[in-house]
Amino acid sequence: MKKLQLLVAVMGLMSLVGCGGGDGGSGGSINLSGVWDLTDETMKSSADLTLVQNGNSLSGTMESMFTTTGVLSDNLVTFTASFGSNSVAFTGTVSNDGNSMAGTYVADTNQNGAFTALRRGTGNGVDMTGTWLSMNLKTSTSLSMKVTQNGNTLLGVTQGTPAVTVQGVINGNEVSFAMQTGGKLANWVGYLSFDGNTVTGSWMNSGTMQSGGWSMTRQ
Repeated sequence: MKKLQLLVAVMGLMSLVGCGGGDGGSGGSINLSGVWDLTDETMKSSADLTLVQNGNSLSGTMESMFTTTGVLSDNLVTFTASFGSNSVAFTGTVSNDGNSMAGTYVADTNQNGAFTALRRGTGNGVDMTGTWLSMNLKTSTSLSMKVTQNGNTLLGVTQGTPAVTVQGVINGNEVSFAMQTGGKLANWVGYLSFDGNTVTGSWMNSGTMQSGGWSMTRQ
């Protein structure tokens, strides 16, 4: 799904793939080490980004196959994702709490766009009970859903006519929902942000074999 999308994008065969932006201030205490969920706001897809910070230098991987190198200077972050001879350069601003970034990217094919990224949380102590806005990034359609949590079990009820019920599970920072329709399985899988208020991931319909980026935001 998303790994294939990003691979094709960075290779230039297809299109590549703030959340709170910083307002200046010193980035001296910011450390970007960890796993991030990156959303291509232009092409409406998502990818996971792992960063390791040593001083102001950044290294890591994107989608476990692209090498990333970069620099953090105050709240300005720049990093490049490389695969073979192909590369995509990202430039963004990090929020003062160090948990989100937003900016732009340009590929060596001159394709460009906007991105946001959220630091992935552990999921510890998160209760997802409440109202969430579920967004299909591919079609830019959204749906409000009330979620109740009982242990690791989630139950979502869409706010519409007719209401649709979906079963879900939270396992650490991973959140998944699944629904059988017409004998086919549709599922959504994503990861909680550091503040526990956003899930970023992807969806897939086993009947149509369609897939795309997906997010949920607590309302």
